[in-house]
Amino acid sequence: MTRVSCRVHPLVLENLTKCLIPLKSIFKGLGLEFPRTGKVWMKPDNPNRVPLDVYLSFVSSLSGNRMTLLAGVIVHVATCLAVAAKTQSFVYILLSVAFLLVFCVRMVIFRQFDCVDKESLSRAGIERWERILVAGAACTTALLGLASGYAIFVVHDSFAALACIAVTMATMVSVVGRNYGSRLAVDLQT
Repeated sequence: MTRVSCRVHPLVLENLTKCLIPLKSIFKGLGLEFPRTGKVWMKPDNPNRVPLDVYLSFVSSLSGNRMTLLAGVIVHVATCLAVAAKTQSFVYILLSVAFLLVFCVRMVIFRQFDCVDKESLSRAGIERWERILVAGAACTTALLGLASGYAIFVVHDSFAALACIAVTMATMVSVVGRNYGSRLAVDLQT
C-alpha cells in the first residue's frame, strides 16, 4: 500500500487566504463576532441581543389571531363534553368549565395588553407581558395534559384517550405555528 501525501501547495493556500479576507471584513462590519475569539456566530444566544422593536413584535404576536383561540376553546370544550357524555365522568365537565374560564381570563389580559402604550415599554416591561401572556397559554396546556392523563390513567376509555390526545396534539401543532416568536411559549407548551 502506498502512502499519498496530502500536502497543499503554499501558493494555493495563500490565494485562498486572500479570497477569505474580504469575507471576514464583511462579517466584522456586522458586529457578529465574539469579542475574545473573533469567531462569527449565526444566531444570538441572548434575548437581549434582539432589537427591542423586534422583541415587542414577537411578544405582541402572542395576543394576536384571537379567532384561532376562540376556535381552540370551542374544540376543547366540545371534546371535554363529548368525553363526559361517553364516560359519565364529571371531571370532564369541570375541565370544560376550566377551559372557558382560562379563555375568558386570557381575553381580558389581551385587552389589557392592547391598551398598553407599547412605545414606552422597556425590555423588562416587555418581558413581564411575555410571562403574563405565556402563563395563560400554559394553563390551557396544563388542562389539556390533565384531560389526556385522566383519560389514560383513570377512565381507561379508548374514545376518551384518543379524543383528548388528538386535541392535545392538534393544539401543540398550532402552538409552534402561532407562538413562534416566543421561545418561552414554545418551551412551556410543548
